[in-house]
Amino acid sequence: AEERFHYDFQVFRWLCKFALTGWEPILDECYRQILSEFDYIREAQSLRTIRDNLLMSPFRHTVRVPEPFTELCTKELLVMELLNGKKLSDSLQDDLSDAIGDPAIAEEFLRRKRLELIVGGDNISKLDTSNQENNQPLESLGTISKLRLYRLYRKASNAINLLVNVQGHQIFMDGFFNGDPHPGNILVLD
Repeated sequence: AEERFHYDFQVFRWLCKFALTGWEPILDECYRQILSEFDYIREAQSLRTIRDNLLMSPFRHTVRVPEPFTELCTKELLVMELLNGKKLSDSLQDDLSDAIGDPAIAEEFLRRKRLELIVGGDNISKLDTSNQENNQPLESLGTISKLRLYRLYRKASNAINLLVNVQGHQIFMDGFFNGDPHPGNILVLD
């Protein structure tokens, strides 16, 4: 992957030389930052810093960062504490399935919401005519399901607010932050 990255980035740099003149300093910084992702010793050190900062923050009782085992890490291997849990996105999807009572409807609902984010809500009906039978409005659900959906909405809102607050604290208070907060890096712990 590292060898491929070097090649691909050189092609990208060559293209930018013509299309984005004057961007060399930005490209150099991007290159250095992405290249650091191939060094798991540095990644372990960053993880340690994030963890240490979090343990001194107001979030120390609500958020956990796995402990890196730096003595076992190499440039190609990152070893850290195992935290048992489920990806946040999977947990919320499971909760949505439980609230609606039908996993297929929940999956279709999420698929359409993702599509709406990409193409815009006004354009979705023009582009997506599949699974019309599963496009039942949530308003047709019973009272119990609506209450479950409201609880899920509150749970998801609280999780997102917590993530934004933690990220903001890392950026503005610690000056050092997790620059890769994708769903695979965020778990709902058991």
